[in-house]
Amino acid sequence: MAKTYVGIDVSYKEFWVAFCPDDKKTSLVKSFENNSTGFEALLLWLQTYPNHSFHFVIEATGAYHSRLAVHLWQADQVVSVVNPLTMKRYAQMCLWRSKTDSQDAQLICQYGELHQPPAWQPPSEDSVKIKQVYTLYELLIKQKNQLTNHQHAQSQRAHIDEQVQTVVQQEIEHLEDRIKEMAAYLDQLAQQQAPELYKNLLTIAGIGPKTACLLIAVTAKFENFEQAKALIAYAGLAPRQYQSGTSVKGKAHICKMGMGQLRKLLYMCALTAIKSNKACQQLYQRLRQRGKLHRVALIAVAAKLLRQAFGVAKSGQAYEENLAMGK
Repeated sequence: MAKTYVGIDVSYKEFWVAFCPDDKKTSLVKSFENNSTGFEALLLWLQTYPNHSFHFVIEATGAYHSRLAVHLWQADQVVSVVNPLTMKRYAQMCLWRSKTDSQDAQLICQYGELHQPPAWQPPSEDSVKIKQVYTLYELLIKQKNQLTNHQHAQSQRAHIDEQVQTVVQQEIEHLEDRIKEMAAYLDQLAQQQAPELYKNLLTIAGIGPKTACLLIAVTAKFENFEQAKALIAYAGLAPRQYQSGTSVKGKAHICKMGMGQLRKLLYMCALTAIKSNKACQQLYQRLRQRGKLHRVALIAVAAKLLRQAFGVAKSGQAYEENLAMGK
């Protein structure tokens, strides 16, 4: 049975599908509604090509692609989800000058045939739930900070409307209650889903409940990573060199092609770790003595924290400072 790659470009209301049967020189292109009816219509359409084993390649588009990807996976289809930056660079490499949904689907199909991307598996419902709650938690904190700054600015005016200040204060208090509620819910979810891992991660000085929760969610309890350096790269904390020949040599910096949400949180953890985590403290001091900037040293500490978390997760044991210090 011939293996046929199917490129799919997804938008809010519809998705475009392109594939090239063996007996055709040009791609077949068709659009479907981005809902369960459209998903079933796609599978019915492809059933008219019985001698093909389909491999679906979908470009990730925020949340719009997720329902289709999960539906196909649940239907026992092989699915790959491709980073949109990958597709953008591939289009540039192919010198594609125009852009439409149907053309994008054909490009994704072509990419699949050439690169044969690995099969994708959906994250667990538990992981998705933690990420959703954490995202809401972050949003609530952002809204509270905005209102607090607004309240401070208004308090400096010559004329202050008491009604406005009262409403703002009430909203701040309401958000504070919601933030506490979401923090407690995150803690509850982590203890339900990975109680031992969650407890062990919290033994690392510098890693708090929110960081531990997010690590459990985005790493699928660290099962998605076999090496610490892969996890560090995923978080966007890996160093990136910029050198070519003898005349081009830029400064090394971190490669931010990773999860910014996790990187930001780990950076804040590093600020605590340089005071309370001896291994991180020594690393920070050593780098500063070598002339590294404060921010550069903190990034290295953030990566160190990830290595410690990885070690704790893979060993199944609590963090031991003496072991980490080589004593």
